[in-house]
Amino acid sequence: IIDEENRVAEILAGEASGLRLVATDKYRLAVRDLPGVHVLSEGQQVLVPARALAELQRLLPTAEGAEAMVQTALEAFGYYYHGDGLGTTGLFVNSSDGVGNKRSSSGYMAQATYKFGDLKLGANYGVSKLDCAGGSDIGCNGTLLVEKNRKVTVGGYYSLTKNLTLLAEVSDVHADAQSGASNHSKNGNVGAFFSF
Repeated sequence: IIDEENRVAEILAGEASGLRLVATDKYRLAVRDLPGVHVLSEGQQVLVPARALAELQRLLPTAEGAEAMVQTALEAFGYYYHGDGLGTTGLFVNSSDGVGNKRSSSGYMAQATYKFGDLKLGANYGVSKLDCAGGSDIGCNGTLLVEKNRKVTVGGYYSLTKNLTLLAEVSDVHADAQSGASNHSKNGNVGAFFSF
């Protein structure tokens, strides 16, 4: 939503389920629904101009500063997955024993980063596992088919410009086969990332 001076604005819209917030910076659009919040009637919309948003930001600097510190300084997330017949390394790759019995796969990843001005430091750890389809799975049991992959990465990322980031990473990777064989490697990456 762009106001009359072609600047960023926000719209608040009353919906049957609650309040919808919509904002843009002329390039991206953000939408957030707040179920159960009924400050506007259904169908009613209020445009909040950029000038009003700027004035609110000026009057409430501590609230904005606290939120920005939480969102930009420390970030953490993680995820977990589990599925039958998904495969490993690629979707549906080695996902069954070849006669219709699905292999089970699961994994997780956790990551945390901390930002100091234009420098972001981070670390992540992830595990991916593949279980055989049972004792009769001759294409899996005792073979070199992957059983578990583990990887930890630490890195530094420096924002040279809004679109150009310099990076340096080090990773430690372990791969274990169903037979008990394993492989280990340490990798380093130095480079640049350009986004547009």
